[in-house]
Amino acid sequence: DRVTFSPDGTVLSARTREGGLFRWDIRTGRLVETSRATKEMEADLLTRSSPEAPAAHGERPHRWIPPSATSPDGTWEAVGGSDGTVQIRDAATQELFHTFRGPAERVECVAISPDGTTLASGAWDGTVRLWNVRALVELAVFAGHTDWVAGLAISPDGTLLDPS
Repeated sequence: DRVTFSPDGTVLSARTREGGLFRWDIRTGRLVETSRATKEMEADLLTRSSPEAPAAHGERPHRWIPPSATSPDGTWEAVGGSDGTVQIRDAATQELFHTFRGPAERVECVAISPDGTTLASGAWDGTVRLWNVRALVELAVFAGHTDWVAGLAISPDGTLLDPS
């Protein structure tokens, strides 16, 4: 979730804890873009993310990196926060467009439907939330997961959601 492929599969992107972004061309292995977070974005992401994530299943604590996913057209991305929010940012400039407010606990994973209209997030409270990105409204909250939601996958036709 912290490393994603572009919709056409030619670019690999990785986000840092401080909000920076690195992109590599898959075919050549060359770094094609680096983006430092603005001071405002860096402060926001550091405020939203706890310095150390709680240990899961008896493991050592580790630094938490905000989960992100890029829209199918590559123009925007969703970035989860430790405060239960998901931010929608311009993929090129990282300018904040909208903030969805969800669970009280950390968002651990995000996924975007193949048509780019629906955003899904999974959180430490065991919920999965769906939002309509165009209308900027919450569509559904699914509760009952037996543990925190560590990952999400949306089927290629956009009709199935698989939380893990």
